[in-house]
Amino acid sequence: DKEIQNKHALDIIKESIIAFFSMRTHRRPMLALRESILYASQQLYLKAKQNDYLNGEKISCLVVLIREKQVFYGYVGSNNLFYLTDTGVKRISPGKARTESDELSEAQLINSSILNKDMRIYTCEKPFIPDTNDYIFICSDEFVKQNDDYITEILKQDKNLQEKAVELTKFAQKKGNNIRLTFVLIRMNIIGGRYTKAGSFEQQYGNLIGKIINFITSTPVLITISIIAILLLLFIYKC
Repeated sequence: DKEIQNKHALDIIKESIIAFFSMRTHRRPMLALRESILYASQQLYLKAKQNDYLNGEKISCLVVLIREKQVFYGYVGSNNLFYLTDTGVKRISPGKARTESDELSEAQLINSSILNKDMRIYTCEKPFIPDTNDYIFICSDEFVKQNDDYITEILKQDKNLQEKAVELTKFAQKKGNNIRLTFVLIRMNIIGGRYTKAGSFEQQYGNLIGKIINFITSTPVLITISIIAILLLLFIYKC
């Protein structure tokens, strides 16, 4: 069954992305986003080598990384990432190609039959920094063609997140014909408010102090300090 095959491929990609970021902390987010998509592509290719029914799957992949109040993103294929603030909707990734001449109509996809190490992966040049109650919306192609006012109207309603998600899902189902609907709705709840350069400096400064304290209180350093103290006492005693 084609639908089961596609779901299996999507699960492999999702689990690979999670595993990639669970292995260790990545200090260069943009590079990590690219590497995570390449890793997911590799894992799908290897699985397809073992399971012929996975061959031929072509999939878009969008990875959003939220770190220290900053939102990074990277993607391959045509993806739909929106960011809703008090001032309106910002369409971050271009989404589905609207015309045949659109560059995205030739966008590369993760292909289970080919291991492409030179895959064209787009990553953000810099992260965007949301406020509390802003929304990140990874959505169906149906919303690419929809007026921003409708999205704003739904997300600004006095309903909980689940109710808003259901409302958006129903809309996409009415508009689409036999579509496989996937979207994620995230409402930001940032402790400490907006990320600022001052806040960043304070955090780096605090981290530096913590590292210095950890270094000073480490066992090798304490032993060295004790030996130096004993030698000084012996020297003073002899004098």
